[in-house]
Amino acid sequence: MRATWKIVLLVVSVSLSACSNSGGSSSSTDGNSDGSDAFGESDGGATGGSTGSEGVGTTGGGTDILGAAAIPEIQGLWATRCLARGTIFAEETIYKLQSLSVVGSRMRHESGSFSDQDCTTPIDLGLPTSGTTVQQNATTVTLNNTRTTTLGDAIEVDFHFEDATIDNKPIAEDDFDSQGHYVARTEYNIVYVSEGVLYLGDTALTGYDGSSAATRPISLDTLMQFLFVPK
Repeated sequence: MRATWKIVLLVVSVSLSACSNSGGSSSSTDGNSDGSDAFGESDGGATGGSTGSEGVGTTGGGTDILGAAAIPEIQGLWATRCLARGTIFAEETIYKLQSLSVVGSRMRHESGSFSDQDCTTPIDLGLPTSGTTVQQNATTVTLNNTRTTTLGDAIEVDFHFEDATIDNKPIAEDDFDSQGHYVARTEYNIVYVSEGVLYLGDTALTGYDGSSAATRPISLDTLMQFLFVPK
């Protein structure tokens, strides 16, 4: 299937987040419904602009994570193309836009689901909690180790994810039961940046799903490319 290079800002606080999604994007915002910003810092309302970077907090959560540190190479907003990522009931193809917004040691990931290959028509995720986008904040921890890949030396990083939200709203317990990746967890991964493209580890490879330090990916997912979005 063809993938478009259309990038839509998902407004993930920098966004979105992935996630980032406009031009028929999802209905996500760069703030929570209570007027707080992407990382829980109240700013009196949504603050995102065309780049979304204004809405990313650096102190809203994650401050007690031992070893929390900024990774210079991944700072800023990154967004994928519109890509086919599975099917609904083995029939209808799901397309996704994802974005990553990083400020200091704080990162926000957002993913939007769409029914068309241009990612202009949002679709509901089909979970008890209705919505079309998933957001998840994380704190980055690195021991300054690298891992050799075919593209170059990738940085080993631990992502300390918090509970996810759907359309910036809390997720129902039933969703947590069926979607383990929505819950707070630590993902042991690698990241590599080259020529404005950010790659994460290939967690689909058997034995290297990133659920522990021992199963940290040894290769990069070259299909999922996050492109740098200039301010």
